[in-house]
Amino acid sequence: MAVNLTAGAIWMLSTGEWQTMDLKPVLQVIDILAFQTQTPTEGGEENMRDRYRVLLSDGYFHRQGVLSANRSELVTSQQLQKGSIVKLTKFLCITIRERILIKIIDLNVILGGCDIIGDPKPFPHELPSNNQFIWKTLTQIKDEKLGTFGNTDYITVNATIWYIKRDNFCYTTCPIMLGDRKCSKRVVNNGDGRWICKKCDQIVDECDYRYDLQLHIHDHTGLTWVNAYEETGEEIMGVSAKDLYLLKHEDEDEDAFMEVVHGVLFSEYKFKLKVKEEFLGDEARVRSIVVKAEKIKYSSNTKNLLVRVSSVSNV
Repeated sequence: MAVNLTAGAIWMLSTGEWQTMDLKPVLQVIDILAFQTQTPTEGGEENMRDRYRVLLSDGYFHRQGVLSANRSELVTSQQLQKGSIVKLTKFLCITIRERILIKIIDLNVILGGCDIIGDPKPFPHELPSNNQFIWKTLTQIKDEKLGTFGNTDYITVNATIWYIKRDNFCYTTCPIMLGDRKCSKRVVNNGDGRWICKKCDQIVDECDYRYDLQLHIHDHTGLTWVNAYEETGEEIMGVSAKDLYLLKHEDEDEDAFMEVVHGVLFSEYKFKLKVKEEFLGDEARVRSIVVKAEKIKYSSNTKNLLVRVSSVSNV
């Protein structure tokens, strides 16, 4: 049976173009990974439930999706497997921690399985160029409804770090090398001091640590929360997530830990933010992700202000 995958489908799903058309893409499942979620019962207990992530390909690029719980039987009955050709009939594309995830609500299995078509590569994740970041204030994020209606807005704002959540500033990740990069998926403690990576299906003696900072920042117009992950978190804190974690939890040197935190508080930065609406269940919220943070040098900042004032004056 000849099968034609929808050309450019992963690009359309990744960039939001799918929202402008009645797209029901034909794709190939090139991998399936099981994970478990907890669901409450009437007695108040938690039941573990199998769910499935699927890697979808259009023959050129691939992107991860998650199968709706009520369609899990397609996997358990082996109707859906590695190599299957499917047609997505109902889906959403959501952003979680700067990554697009395809939420598969319903689909039709066209072909149970065949050889992998093409040589699909991960869809490239690139930041916009500097001239795509628009100067805004913090209140304009809400007032202008930035990041909503399926849009992703990239803005630059000068703001001061007012508060840093210190309880969960980082998380544990897998250090196993997959080709030329680390796995970096979350790992959990095995109970014996070692760590389990479900993606690699391996236990490691030591884990890595990655930043997941939550920062309260403010400018002259208002305040907002932003998130900063690994590289940008290190730009802000000045030390690696692992070093800061060990300082707090292994060395138990609270004074030294707070010295690092206080060295960042009330400092002014030029933040480049990615503003995007995300859906958690049925709840929508706009999140601002730090993609670049530069501590302000007042001489260069003054020049930027003069250029901006001049451009306004000439309008």
